[in-house]
Amino acid sequence: MIIMNAVFLLIYFMYKRNKDIYISVIVVLLFSLLVSFFVKILTPIIVIDDLWFRLILFLLGFIFTSIGIALVEVSSLSITAYECFNSFIHDKVFKKMSYGASRVIVDVTLSLSAAILGLVFLNSTGDAGLGTIFYMIFTGPVVQFLMKRFKIGK
Repeated sequence: MIIMNAVFLLIYFMYKRNKDIYISVIVVLLFSLLVSFFVKILTPIIVIDDLWFRLILFLLGFIFTSIGIALVEVSSLSITAYECFNSFIHDKVFKKMSYGASRVIVDVTLSLSAAILGLVFLNSTGDAGLGTIFYMIFTGPVVQFLMKRFKIGK
């Protein structure tokens, strides 16, 4: 995670060359370390077998993630590495497309690349599954929808 976020930030920094990149580096390091820490600590402790409860938690996580991404995009404070990278790709490669469509293309491309690399080097795709596919397809359109709603006050 740290390596990929560093690559995303490097590409974005080469594109923008702004001093806010230092904030992004701190966010990347803290986020990566916190995710690793909580996965190691909580995974053995919290086991949820109820499929409906897991589905509700998944949907709540998706909704909150989409709201967070939309708020960051509308505020122009893209400080997470992946959001910086998505903004860069949308501005430079897919500028004639909607944000939602370009996000889907980037998400699918990166997820498939990660799965292929995982299969080649680790003989596994990791935890990728139906949730990953759902996020790849629906994050872009939902974030785009929310961004339009959040821009009402501007």
